[in-house]
Amino acid sequence: MNKVSKLLIVLLGSSVSILAYGLEVSPANFGTFTADFVEKLSFPKIDDGSPLTVKCAARISARGKFDSIVCFDDPGFKGERRISRSAGAAIAKIARNSRIFPARVDGRRVQVWYNFSVLYRHQGGEETIQIIDNHLRNQADYGTNYIAAQRYNARTRVCSGLRSAVIIRAAISESGEVADVSPLQENPSEANCTRKIIQAMEGSAYIPAYYEGDAVASTYIEIFVE
Repeated sequence: MNKVSKLLIVLLGSSVSILAYGLEVSPANFGTFTADFVEKLSFPKIDDGSPLTVKCAARISARGKFDSIVCFDDPGFKGERRISRSAGAAIAKIARNSRIFPARVDGRRVQVWYNFSVLYRHQGGEETIQIIDNHLRNQADYGTNYIAAQRYNARTRVCSGLRSAVIIRAAISESGEVADVSPLQENPSEANCTRKIIQAMEGSAYIPAYYEGDAVASTYIEIFVE
């Protein structure tokens, strides 16, 4: 049986702090909770050289708990789709009984929408699991070791009756300002909800992305589902 290496990609903890809008902010992140979370994960049956990346989005409470979570299939996975779905379901189940470092704004803990990914690799007989605090959207600028921007203290439900997911993209500056909010892809059947979601995101507050000790500009993605 191969040994699973528990790679702790982000070990930043609650000491992370940056300035946005003149406020001291700390993004939610796994930090030193990474090892505990990875320890609970089972390694999926993937072939050597066929990595699996499961992207998850969660609402993190002011107490650092997963109030809600959704995980998605990896469209680039070369194995059976059920393996990807099963891995996502397992992550979501474990997350519901786990915690991470909550976000803070001027010392006050806040609720945020948080993106993270779990990467499974089977290479040369070695199995590794990596958890990173983003959806790999800004790799050209920051690689994978950064904390994605987070929308905080926002309405938990913007539009009811969604029949399919609405994915929204926005530009978040290093000071937490939002611009260029638009759907990642057009969804005519959800046009009314998409418009309401965009308005809500334009009026929301954000903790910017964090990379190597600094707040940085980034592309932010949020997924809205019923």
